[in-house]
Amino acid sequence: MDAFETQELVAALQGGPRLGVIEPTPRAVPLTGNLTVGGADIGWGGDWEYNELASSPDQIAFFTTSSDPGTFYGYTALPSMLGDVGATLSQFTSGFFEEFGATNVVQVTTEVLPSGNGYSLFTADQAGVPLAILVFADGTTAPGEFRTQLVITPVPQFNATLALVQQSFVIADVDAMPELDAIQSSSFLGLTPAPTEPIVEPTVAATVAPIVLPTFPSATAALTTPTESVSVTQELSATLVSSGVADFLTMDAEGTCDAIGWVMTAPGQEPSTDAEIDFRAACLGDGFYIAYCGIDDGTGVIAPEPGTNWIRCELFVLAEGGPVTLNPLDYSLVDGAGNIYEMDFMALFAMDGVEQFPESDLAEGDIGGGTLAFSVPVDATGPLAIEIISVESILFDDGIGRLVIDGDLPPFDQFNPGGTPSA
Repeated sequence: MDAFETQELVAALQGGPRLGVIEPTPRAVPLTGNLTVGGADIGWGGDWEYNELASSPDQIAFFTTSSDPGTFYGYTALPSMLGDVGATLSQFTSGFFEEFGATNVVQVTTEVLPSGNGYSLFTADQAGVPLAILVFADGTTAPGEFRTQLVITPVPQFNATLALVQQSFVIADVDAMPELDAIQSSSFLGLTPAPTEPIVEPTVAATVAPIVLPTFPSATAALTTPTESVSVTQELSATLVSSGVADFLTMDAEGTCDAIGWVMTAPGQEPSTDAEIDFRAACLGDGFYIAYCGIDDGTGVIAPEPGTNWIRCELFVLAEGGPVTLNPLDYSLVDGAGNIYEMDFMALFAMDGVEQFPESDLAEGDIGGGTLAFSVPVDATGPLAIEIISVESILFDDGIGRLVIDGDLPPFDQFNPGGTPSA
């Protein structure tokens, strides 16, 4: 953090809220084959082989590896009839799963990246094999064209397969899926991180049945909804058991900003130096996260239920290393027993002078934030901690950020009698 960013963050903490692209995996596999699909030259190397039976000349190309018949990489180019990557991606994947013949289809996440490209990640079962299906859409290289890359692989092989794809394929002189960090994607599917080197060919048991590939659907296929949707944040958080304050102190690296930060619980605790910011902040991906919290009793018209406290937190986010997305669903409160409390939007609505948490993107160097609200039993086991789990942090294995509440919380108006500070 440079001196200007420090001053901006300190100013924001004192005056109120004002509240990225991933480096591609280096390609280490020499290219040994090439063909043209939809006007784009495709080069590949390593153990990958062109699957002629599943492909259509100049339209669709599928590849597999001799060591893993259960893994496929595919590429196609279709006209985008919608002019929007997110909508076209949704339409494409819906048509794909109509023909794929899989069961238990779950959309883990979908996102349009800052570059204008997009991706969707699914899990599904086919012939008893749990699969990960990743679809990457390039909507920027050729306007009006939907350049699609697809990875289908057994879930345990996802990390190694994606890393291998990125190192083995080149599309129109660009490495495959360049904005997704395969090495750091382990948390998304609950896997352990893939090794950075050496990259090895993924293997599965020889008894696994080959995947039955569908014909790529038309870009104008009817849009349908995946059979099931789940919250990645809820699934990951549910597996966590918060530690005591002493354990958090042990995890908190001294002299640097890491994933552990400490909530301000009394006026006068606002940090004013880099060292104090490093202590207070949780650093996750490209963001610095700082918060102060207190008890809010509402406006009197709407109040917490008996036996429940409304915990109100003002969150400040600095996009220090790159762009950061603000989304209220990225934050939850976890108590010492591992119970999860999601954002309570009714409580937020009932708090005096509070605006809805913004959903926006912060450019590098910007500071923003908003108000978080949680309904928590008065006898909840401590310590409480705000957990930060975003799509980006999961996909790129940045882990989970935690802002720990050490001690009792005061009435919120001790910090700011008028409500949320203005920008």
